[in-house]
Amino acid sequence: MIEVKHVNKSFDDKQVLFDISVLFHESINNLIIGQSGSGKTVLMKCLLGLLTPDSGQILFDERNFVGASQSMLHEVRKDASTVFQNSALFDSMSVLQNVIFPLDMFTNQSYAEKVERAVDCLKQVGLENVEKKMPAELSGGMRKRVAIARAIANRPKYFFCDEPNSGLDPYTSSLIDDLIAELTYRHKMTTVVNTHDMNSVLKMGDRITFVHKGHIAWQGTSKEILYSGCDELVEFLESSELTKRLVGRV
Repeated sequence: MIEVKHVNKSFDDKQVLFDISVLFHESINNLIIGQSGSGKTVLMKCLLGLLTPDSGQILFDERNFVGASQSMLHEVRKDASTVFQNSALFDSMSVLQNVIFPLDMFTNQSYAEKVERAVDCLKQVGLENVEKKMPAELSGGMRKRVAIARAIANRPKYFFCDEPNSGLDPYTSSLIDDLIAELTYRHKMTTVVNTHDMNSVLKMGDRITFVHKGHIAWQGTSKEILYSGCDELVEFLESSELTKRLVGRV
């Protein structure tokens, strides 16, 4: 579980996050949504340790990540993995080398053990016999699957996905949603997904946090989102033709 307590973040004289408090639970898909400039990306970067809050706490299973010692930061980061928007595969490495990379960083396993683990992770994401291929030889959906395989290689407790469906067609996006959800439940990870994709929100939003102008404006599930009673959220949903029609029916 990740607990955010009273987090504030400013850049120069502009405050972006205002007293953010939210729980991200284990074994479910925790989604962060909001308009561009709402602060959701800044919140995600604070969770990843890429930005330091001005005040407040971010607790990873009661370990405060803000202002922590280097040893604690290392321990928390060892337990966390991220799937970036552009997959962020190493172009000069094969698929196998990409998936092994976190095992090289955080384990003392033998090379044979790393290969076995990497091949198993690729099978979990539906990829077999691609170990020798280079990222440039893969489709966008396959690259995303390799990125997910790499992210779960080290058996993380905390799994972050930044716009995992960016650049993918609707069919492939749906497959990626299913894959992330399945892996979350199977491995009991605390999964946090930053997304604009309303299909993803409705399909896999076990717990949704809506950020508006740096504040938590609403929290709930995919089943509750169309009945939120939150004017700002309704306006946000109506920016998507899909959810606009659904909101209209409600």
